[in-house]
Amino acid sequence: MIEIAFVSGKGGTGKTLVTHFVAKKLASWGLNVIAVDADAEAPNLHIALGVERWSQIRAIEGGLVASIDLSKCVGCGSCFRVCTFGAVVKLDSGYAVDELVCEGCRACSFVCPVNAISFRERVLGYIKVAELGPNLVVVSSEIECGRPNSGRVVTEARQFARSVCRSGHCVILIDSAAGIGCPVISSIAGCTLAIGVAEPTPTSLSDLKRVYTVAKHFAAPMKIVINKSGLSDTWERKICEFAESEGLEILARIPFDPCIPRALSTGLPVEEACRGRPVLDALEMLAERIREIVMEKLSRSGSGAQRRGSS
Repeated sequence: MIEIAFVSGKGGTGKTLVTHFVAKKLASWGLNVIAVDADAEAPNLHIALGVERWSQIRAIEGGLVASIDLSKCVGCGSCFRVCTFGAVVKLDSGYAVDELVCEGCRACSFVCPVNAISFRERVLGYIKVAELGPNLVVVSSEIECGRPNSGRVVTEARQFARSVCRSGHCVILIDSAAGIGCPVISSIAGCTLAIGVAEPTPTSLSDLKRVYTVAKHFAAPMKIVINKSGLSDTWERKICEFAESEGLEILARIPFDPCIPRALSTGLPVEEACRGRPVLDALEMLAERIREIVMEKLSRSGSGAQRRGSS
């Protein structure tokens, strides 16, 4: 099993573009591919892949939320005064809990004189699954509005992807969120390889460096893809200098082409919208390079398993 996380630090660099294209190409070449959308707060990998319906939707529960029984509430206001999160609101008939704000700390129940407050598990988010042909499965993480623990939802999605891996020759491609927060950490930790997708701008280089520190912390080797190549020779050169200074391989330079935003805005497949253009050649060469990396790692792991078995 190989897990590759596409990361960037900065949003809008092309992680989803690269992830969905590589996923489709690897699947078309006969590899079992599971594409995981790890941007739980704004998942859209399924849109790029053309998912029309989900075969499974699984709720993820976690954390508590308070509820006040108005038939028992005497309107003393103790819960209102003790709640440091402002989750208890005053009504004409008593008090109620704003579930989007409640942290489930139980302070309100400790001070309620009539035991009018109870707690229940709440839904943090969902794992959604779709099968696109015999070799491609999409696993999407999605957090409920206002809920914490997006990192946990991403972790659950990755664990589910591992559970549905159909063979030892399985590739999990992770479309990470932007930034370096919890969902990104949950995307990188334990992965075989992190691929940093950068664009030639100063903000992208700055954020690439930040996400690289996360990858190093979790001992995830990183390689780089430069997307929108040609927009700025100066900043593209600076990305290359950074890669060279850290010993990071640049897997591909994908040229900027208006056919890409046109494909994304119209829903056309990239292969159709960009047919015959250099950007499509660059994407296909990237997919081929990633296939080489995957096959090399699978070969090594298979040889290691054989050696352990013979011993």
